[in-house]
Amino acid sequence: MESCEPYDWIGLYQNSSAGQNDYVTYQWVEKKAPFETKIEVNAGWQIRYYRWSKQSKKYVEAARTNEFKALTIKSNTADYPYKPDSALFSTLQRVFPYLKQEDTIITGADVTGYNCIAWSLGLNDRWINPAGSIEAFTAFYIQAGCEERMRYSADTAVAAWANGGKPTHGSRLYQEGSGLWESKLGKSYRITHGEEELSGSTYGVIVGYFTAPKKFKAKRERTKLTAGQQETLGRLVDEAESGLREPFESAFAKLKEEWHSEAFRYEASTESIRRLPVYTELVEMGPAVLPLLVAKLAEEENFFALPLYDEMQSDGLLRVSYQDERYKKDAVEGEQERARRSVAAYLDR
Repeated sequence: MESCEPYDWIGLYQNSSAGQNDYVTYQWVEKKAPFETKIEVNAGWQIRYYRWSKQSKKYVEAARTNEFKALTIKSNTADYPYKPDSALFSTLQRVFPYLKQEDTIITGADVTGYNCIAWSLGLNDRWINPAGSIEAFTAFYIQAGCEERMRYSADTAVAAWANGGKPTHGSRLYQEGSGLWESKLGKSYRITHGEEELSGSTYGVIVGYFTAPKKFKAKRERTKLTAGQQETLGRLVDEAESGLREPFESAFAKLKEEWHSEAFRYEASTESIRRLPVYTELVEMGPAVLPLLVAKLAEEENFFALPLYDEMQSDGLLRVSYQDERYKKDAVEGEQERARRSVAAYLDR
């Protein structure tokens, strides 16, 4: 397309007959920006471009690709596991000074879609924030199907970490008999390490041990925006105060840049964005920018901004919080799904 309007969107579909809302994933359009996804795309799939029609007050299809032919997909984990070179190990050891080179294997890529808590349960498709207290952290693992254990129990397989009483990290036993543990380091690599080699100022110390999850409902129906919800979002964005758009877009881009910066590379919780000055700047813009923020949260890669929505949304019924009794049972769903549910709640208000 030669030009695009704000909140045009592109969807990825499994076949040409799929309905508009039957997309696998989608993203809002930025001029000259490529469509990117970490989902493995198969033959027969296609991409469609939708534009908001102010006349008909709905999204209409503007273009679509032909169905894809057979594809050769190169996995981003094809070269794993491997031993880190001296430069990479030195980088890791600066953060984790007790890490030993002989114990360190890189087992997974530095991707942003999942974190240590998810991986401690064997999940690599979501980001799960650590609970707010050690008691709540323990309850989370038990709810996920783990059983609490002493350190040297024969079936111990998961370790919970905290720093100064605040949960920070989760690790899991690596291959049986290896004597090693494995961790996803925030948005950085997944690595092996000795049991306590991540101790220090970043993650603190191990505060609890658990079995691997035995009864585990890892997945619920994925929330998708309906056509009506998409129309509502487009209308609310159109109605947003025009003078707020440019400062909001600029501040949000800065927030995203900071979240993906080296300073936040090993963070396990999206709540850490609250300490950024630009976070405060966005909060001070007030509820008038909520439609613009919700549009950002509708893109899965922006799930990290949920704390901003939680703080700016004054109506508790429009917040989806895993600390709330209504949603506590769903904590294993992760932040991406919480973002989708938050967006849907806002649009259905």
